[in-house]
Amino acid sequence: MEVRILYCNVGESRYYDGDTNDKPIGGGSFNKNNIGFEINNFTNHNGTYYGYVEPVKRSILIERLSSDYKDKEKIDGVLVVWHCKGKIVGYYKNATVFSKVQQLPQNIAEMRVSGDYFITTKEAVLIPSKDREKIFDYKSQSNVWYGNKETNIEVMFNLLMRK
Repeated sequence: MEVRILYCNVGESRYYDGDTNDKPIGGGSFNKNNIGFEINNFTNHNGTYYGYVEPVKRSILIERLSSDYKDKEKIDGVLVVWHCKGKIVGYYKNATVFSKVQQLPQNIAEMRVSGDYFITTKEAVLIPSKDREKIFDYKSQSNVWYGNKETNIEVMFNLLMRK
């Protein structure tokens, strides 16, 4: 069985529920003077979560998750690990990852800081801020990382032990 894990580096927030008083700290340079679009990554919209990360050239290389998806627009069944410099803040199980930015339906976009997203799921787990731990060293300049065997095993073990 092929495990597909995508790591998304974002600013750290307590709830990621759209509260602009809970502004994400860290992550990319955009968050220094603005409210990062990840602020809504754990906002439940009628059972669906829409996740935002800022990838290089606004594109996620989904073929890096599975070579079967070269030239495809999306890939399903991905574990998306949301982290801030290696500290896991939450994750999406069984997510759909799009290679290009998607636009939210207007009625949902109006309730958010941004109408853009790259990832969607119905299964989101936000780790309470007091329980968040740095699990791996994250030295990449990119906010999107496709992982490696060692880190994937370490992260999977950590997430399984939380249950």
